[in-house]
Amino acid sequence: MIAMSAVAYIKKRELELEIIFQGSESKGILALSDIPFVIYDEYIDTYRALPCAYWEIKRKLVLFGFKVESDINENLDLGTEFRKEVVLRPYQRKAIETLNKKKYRGVIVLPTGAGKSIIGLYIIKKLKRKTLIVVPTIELMDQWRSKIMQILAPRSDIIGMWGGGRRDIRDITITTYQSACKRDFILKGMDSYDLIIFDEAHHLPASTYIEIAKRLIANYRVGLTATPRRVDRRERLLPVFVGDIIQCAGMRELVREGYLAEYEYEKIRVRMDEEERKKYLELMKVYRDYIKENFPQLSGRKAFDNVVKRAWRDKRAKEALESRMKAKSIAMAPKSKIKAINELLKRHREDKVIIFTRLRRTAHLIGYTFGIPVITSDVPKHVRREIFRMFKLGKVSKMVSAEALDEGIDVPDASVGIIVSGTSSERQYVQRVGRVLRPKSKKAKIYELVTVKSFDEFMSKARKGLIRRD
Repeated sequence: MIAMSAVAYIKKRELELEIIFQGSESKGILALSDIPFVIYDEYIDTYRALPCAYWEIKRKLVLFGFKVESDINENLDLGTEFRKEVVLRPYQRKAIETLNKKKYRGVIVLPTGAGKSIIGLYIIKKLKRKTLIVVPTIELMDQWRSKIMQILAPRSDIIGMWGGGRRDIRDITITTYQSACKRDFILKGMDSYDLIIFDEAHHLPASTYIEIAKRLIANYRVGLTATPRRVDRRERLLPVFVGDIIQCAGMRELVREGYLAEYEYEKIRVRMDEEERKKYLELMKVYRDYIKENFPQLSGRKAFDNVVKRAWRDKRAKEALESRMKAKSIAMAPKSKIKAINELLKRHREDKVIIFTRLRRTAHLIGYTFGIPVITSDVPKHVRREIFRMFKLGKVSKMVSAEALDEGIDVPDASVGIIVSGTSSERQYVQRVGRVLRPKSKKAKIYELVTVKSFDEFMSKARKGLIRRD
């Protein structure tokens, strides 16, 4: 230990922290040497750090005997009472117990529909620390606010919204990833919260969004997701900036215990007709010939990535990519799938059905063909909200979506899901299935339409049978 006359000053410097020593810099070097995200900047002769390291920096400096002076706001008590209790299911309570052992730093993994947001609300109530909730969509912002008011029943003036034209920071602030990663928010929010809840936490590792986790001092960090996996494998950043991945109850376990609906899964294999098959093979030949000529040693994703890199300067590479895209479109929505959808809609005439597709044009084709509402990103938000309201009320019983219901929308009583096309993404598949696996008296039914001998079949296999019961 050293004399308390040695002082360490921690100051804000734009989007970073600055640590200046007075009295014993050598001890300061020792204290900071093993803390991640702290560097010495020889140009300004001081230490710089990411704000996420603030509490560890302060703890180490005090341990080494420094008097710490800081201009960081530490007055982060929520200072309010909640008028309602949060009722937890056993698996939710177990998740909370695990988080408690990890000092409320971790990523909770639970299937869609299992009540991840309830866990977040319980943590807000338990910790009573100023809270930031980060979500991927404007719709989810409004849903979180409604849930807080309904389940916790705080004063309404405690909740602020930052995003979608709203710029109001309060003790509990709800924002989007897109808004929270911007400089103006980070400057205001850096030391405004001690708890961050990252809803749909698989979004956070994106190169722009990860700045939220880096630049805020919040000591408590909880992620919520159906699956953290990403195609770019950047989920490895979640344990670094949020906490350990905590695998909780799985889909089958929750179905068995009655928290998600009993379900049946059926794969329906279809074929392209002769004309579609001929066109598909012609288009794929253009793509494969380009790879054989330019990257004969590569295949799969690596070959595709190399074609993408060349496409901006190589006309033939661009043609190869366009041919591949057109071929995939044929495979994902051949005429036989439309016929299969027709048969399924007849079979489930009285049921609430959600049809999932990958492509917007396919969604609009299905909507036009069968006269059912379409939910896609190009449909105005007020129209989407009205369709969804009517679906919940039972005024419409069928709807088709192109990747617009994969997250951020609660669908409490659909009983049939038809997956027409999708990616090989595990996350997307789990979320889509979760749209229909809600507790209900009637057993849910999930159909997957797969075009044999095509990209479509490959992507189906890549999903690894996540919902099959074999």
